[in-house]
Amino acid sequence: MAGNIFLGILFGLFNTIQLHLAKGMERYGIDIFSRDKSLKEKGKKPLIYVIGVILNYTLFIYQILGNAFSTATVFSSVFGIGVIILMIFSKYVLKEKIQKIEYIGAILIIIGTIVVGYTLFELEIYYQDIGLNQSNINWVNFIIVMIIFSGIFIVFLFFSAKTTIAVS
Repeated sequence: MAGNIFLGILFGLFNTIQLHLAKGMERYGIDIFSRDKSLKEKGKKPLIYVIGVILNYTLFIYQILGNAFSTATVFSSVFGIGVIILMIFSKYVLKEKIQKIEYIGAILIIIGTIVVGYTLFELEIYYQDIGLNQSNINWVNFIIVMIIFSGIFIVFLFFSAKTTIAVS
């Protein structure tokens, strides 16, 4: 089962890196479109954007492969890593400034991804030991947790609307 988790995480990493780089390439193509540059760079305009679009629309391959070898929770647990790759792309290619708070956020994303990945691995082992099927879910607890998180989110939205700090 550990090999299946590894493959699920690997395909999840490929998916998130390709997704975020595709979005960055599309943005880069749009930025070049909006600037008035030389004829040489005009030839690069559609190519960069088209490659980004193609990469964006081939992501389903990784989703199919990842879900064939592991659960969707394992596959999607590494999604935040792609944001860090996009941040690096934005800094070096798009020449955007990265602030200290964004570096702190990247570190927190890495820590959170490690915690989620470790927890998923431990849960897989626990479920195997007690013979529990992962598809069993206590729907009452799930709905209660979702209502609580929705309430917290609504409070943050109201707080965000009344201040200059953006929450989302």
